[in-house]
Amino acid sequence: MKKIIGFANKMFTLWNYDTVKNYREVNGNHILSSAYTKYYYIKNISIDIETVKSLYPNVEIDMSLKGVGNFDRNDDYTDTDDFYTATADVMTFGKYNGQNIADINDLDYLLWLVDNDSNKYRVENIMKLQLVVEYNTKMEAEKVERLNNITKNLFVSGKQNVLFISNPNRTLEGNVYIDYELNYDLIPITLEWKSDMSVFSNYFLNGEVAILYTKINYDSYFIFESNGMFYIYECNEKKFFNNLDDCKKYIEYKHTNISRVVDCKVYPFDKKYFQSKVAVVEKNDVSLYVIFENTKDVNGMYPYTMAEIDGKFKRIKNKEFELDLEVVYTKIYECGGAVQVAFIK
Repeated sequence: MKKIIGFANKMFTLWNYDTVKNYREVNGNHILSSAYTKYYYIKNISIDIETVKSLYPNVEIDMSLKGVGNFDRNDDYTDTDDFYTATADVMTFGKYNGQNIADINDLDYLLWLVDNDSNKYRVENIMKLQLVVEYNTKMEAEKVERLNNITKNLFVSGKQNVLFISNPNRTLEGNVYIDYELNYDLIPITLEWKSDMSVFSNYFLNGEVAILYTKINYDSYFIFESNGMFYIYECNEKKFFNNLDDCKKYIEYKHTNISRVVDCKVYPFDKKYFQSKVAVVEKNDVSLYVIFENTKDVNGMYPYTMAEIDGKFKRIKNKEFELDLEVVYTKIYECGGAVQVAFIK
């Protein structure tokens, strides 16, 4: 057994301890994976550290060692950088435990590891495997082809014939899955959650501009900028930071389970358009939302809304019109499809 000195708030204490270390064999090397330590309290020494050092000059002092009774402690070293470095080429869990990653031909499992393995060094090596490289190259080529096909179907500004699949039926912020910042007083804002397209709507910024959106489980943080300072709302009060990095670090400190950070974009639509209604035009996987400033509601058993075209109110669903459009917003989704917004000139 070895001796060690602890500190119980005021008094330094003397202990015996014994540690059993466990090692894991990885590629012929033995890597420390855990340790079990048993502590045996002996006595109080003194409240004066210089006295303690003179009595036990060769004994380690551990200020975190508390208490006056025997206890044991288990330490796990499998979540340390040293362990991760030593196991960067071999699996340490799961159905391929103990196997070298280069010998794993299970693509689905390798891709799962890329998203879920906590060992960043092993993930880096998995990304270099030929099987994974070929898959990623194929996926990238398919994505480029998909985006090129979508681009070919995009609407462009100018005169063109468009076939509406709906009458004007909703206001812009309630209908279009886009992310934008607004600096108008009391304007509803719709922010798109980019990975799953869940939409959070009707946030009122009261003249402020959101520059960042973070999702933490089911809690949301908007980071705002004002006169070079950044702030968040916490318990209905503003908490200011000198720079964006400090603000982000604070959020990550308060919520270690932060999942994503999404940058927003600015689209300065005129305020009047947010009281306007939109009608939809579709072309392949592209949805075009045409904003109509002037509409007229028709009541009855089957109510609908007419749009003003060429100075007349018309029912436009399932009808084709030649319009001079100005496309002001385009968003292409990597998974396929696109959303556009247009005004009539």
